[in-house]
Order: sequence, then structure tokens, then C-alpha cells
Amino acid sequence: MNKNNLIKFEIQKAQSVLKDPFKYLGLVNQHDWSSICPIFIISTGRTGTHFFTHYFNNNFNNIYAVHEPEKDVFDLNNSFLKNEITQRRAGKMYKEFRSEIYTYLKDNGITNYVESNNNLSYLIPVLRNEFKNYKIIYIKRDGRDTVRSMFSKTTKGKWVGEVPIISDKDPRNRLKPTFLKNDPYADKWDKMDRFEKICWVWSRKDGLIYDQVINDNNAAIFRFEDLFVNKQSSEWNKMIDFLGLSDNLINEDHIAYIKKKKSNQTKMYELPKWNEWTKDRQRQFLNIAGEHMFKLGYAIE
Repeated sequence: MNKNNLIKFEIQKAQSVLKDPFKYLGLVNQHDWSSICPIFIISTGRTGTHFFTHYFNNNFNNIYAVHEPEKDVFDLNNSFLKNEITQRRAGKMYKEFRSEIYTYLKDNGITNYVESNNNLSYLIPVLRNEFKNYKIIYIKRDGRDTVRSMFSKTTKGKWVGEVPIISDKDPRNRLKPTFLKNDPYADKWDKMDRFEKICWVWSRKDGLIYDQVINDNNAAIFRFEDLFVNKQSSEWNKMIDFLGLSDNLINEDHIAYIKKKKSNQTKMYELPKWNEWTKDRQRQFLNIAGEHMFKLGYAIE
């Protein structure tokens, strides 16, 4: 993380620690989420997850859905992955970050909270520990399309306008092999080009999510292609049933709502489709990310 973000995050950690004795003495409220069902929609990003906020808020009652809310948990997510912060502290800080949302939910009698946020990707063990009645929706997507979309994505630069993500100009300290123990790409990272790095980031980040949810009965896996490309009503209905929200549905035409809405699609791609990639790029993708993609059930045609 850059220097300013590092200072900000260290202040947040210190504030969290200072609150501990006050919470123990009952001088600071400890929010009780037991009456609220938190639903976390998690992916690597570039999977249409912004649409879920509109979908749930406009088609269901007794629900509040947000996309990547303030306060930003990007640095908390990274810090926990790198073992710089304990699971207990990460849980406390996450709840403190969501204290204003908690107050809004309680004041309005809302018992279903949806947070769609790819920055929760490494915090799944924390969420599992903090919220006993949690649900997780993991959106998987063909890695070739995700890489293509990520390669075309920009972010706000520190001194200039938009800059490519996962590039030398990217101000955020995104996932790297050094964050992980004994990753074989740690010694190769500086020599890898941006395309290779994006392939690695997708496969590792998605793999970290997959490994956490695959055996979790409170988590369900859905394909981006089924939800947003083919817009299969059976998959959307399966999701509603899994989340226990059938009785909250107020729009009988919610499938028509899905089919009319557009997800946050990349307008212009810097990369062509897979069959137009160079042989070198196809080989690079398969070497770095092919194993994970096959694990997800996608095949190379």
C-alpha cells in the first residue's frame, strides 16, 4: 500500500485496539448482528457484481444492498492475507467499518444485508467467524474473459487521471506472489509483463476464494455466464432459494428486470477474444492460470 494508505490503516488499527477496554467496560457499544443475515457476494471483480445492489434493492423488501461501501476494506483484506493482523482484530475492524450501516439496518428494522465486494476475497475466514448466520455467493467466470476485462480496466492514478490496473502506475498495492508463502512466481514477478501478472492475479485471487467456499455449506457458487450472459432464470431462482429470500420477493417480473438491465460491462477491450490471442499469450495463460481454470470446470475449446 502507498504511504498515505499505510498511515491511515495503522491509525485505524490503533483506534480499534484502543476501543477494546472501553467495549469490555460497556462504555462503547458492541454491535450485535445476530438478528441480521449478512450476505456477501464475492469474486475477483469483473463479474457484474455491481448489478446485485440494484437487483436486491429494487426487487425485494426488508433488504439493504451495497457495492464496495465506505469504509474501504482493501488494506484490511491485504493485511489479513499477509498475516499482519489477527483474525480477531480483522473481525473487530470490519464490524467497526460497518458500524454506520449496522445502525441504519437496526434503525429501519432491516434484517437482510447484502455486501457485494471483491475486497472481501481474503477475509472469508473472518466473516465466517464473526457472523454465524452469514451467506456467501461466489461468482466464478471463465479466466480468459476475466483476464481480458482486467487487462482493459483502469483506476484513478495518484498524480494523473486513469491508469491501468496491475501496472507500474497503479497506486494500490494489489496481490503479489510475496503476499503468499512459497509462491513459485515470487522470483519471477519483476520479469513478468503486465499480461502475465494479470493472469497470475486472477488465478491466485480466484483460487483463494474457491478454496474457502468449496466445502462451505453457507456458500454457493454461480457462473457469471449463467447469470449475466445467458441470464438463466433457474440460476437466479436457485440463488434466491439458497439465500432464503423467496418470501421477500416483491417483483414477480424480477427475471424481466434482470434481462433488461446491463451489468458493468467493459466498453472497449485492449485484448481480443481468446481465439485471436497470440500463441505466446495463450501459452502464458495456460502455464499460469490453466490449472485453476480447469478446476473451475471451464474447458479450452
